[in-house]
Amino acid sequence: MFRTYSLAASLIAMVPIASVPSLAAQSQAPRAKAVSVFSASRSYLGIGVVDVSDEKAKAVGLKEPQGVEVTAVSEDSPASKAGISRGDIILEYNSQRVEGGAQFVRMVQETPVGRKAELQLWRNGGKQTITAVIGARTERQMTIAVHFDDLKNLVRALRAGRERD
Repeated sequence: MFRTYSLAASLIAMVPIASVPSLAAQSQAPRAKAVSVFSASRSYLGIGVVDVSDEKAKAVGLKEPQGVEVTAVSEDSPASKAGISRGDIILEYNSQRVEGGAQFVRMVQETPVGRKAELQLWRNGGKQTITAVIGARTERQMTIAVHFDDLKNLVRALRAGRERD
């Protein structure tokens, strides 16, 4: 789904350029296609998280809603290797209080790949500290430049692929 979204965004951004007559006239080969692929690594732990609600905090014995609840752990991820489990609540990341999901994701992404991160968890009614080594997730982004006449067929193919996801 991510690749489809990324590719669709590139095509949408190209529509105004393709429809500008002055730019279309500059094209040497109007039916030529160009493809470029971009890869980048991002820091990640390999978990899904949600903000801790008042109800969840009460249910697990926290004094106040704080941190993020782990909703999923990817197989063979840095989090699974460190022993983080679904249902854990992450209270602190490198001694910094976790207030919510957006902040937590930002903190992980700002940590260099390969660096150790100390996470304070709430598990089974008590605090635990776990150390995880931040991993690298490679993301690929593809940009395709096509003649405007071919755009309709590409969008149709992308929509068909998205419906299968």
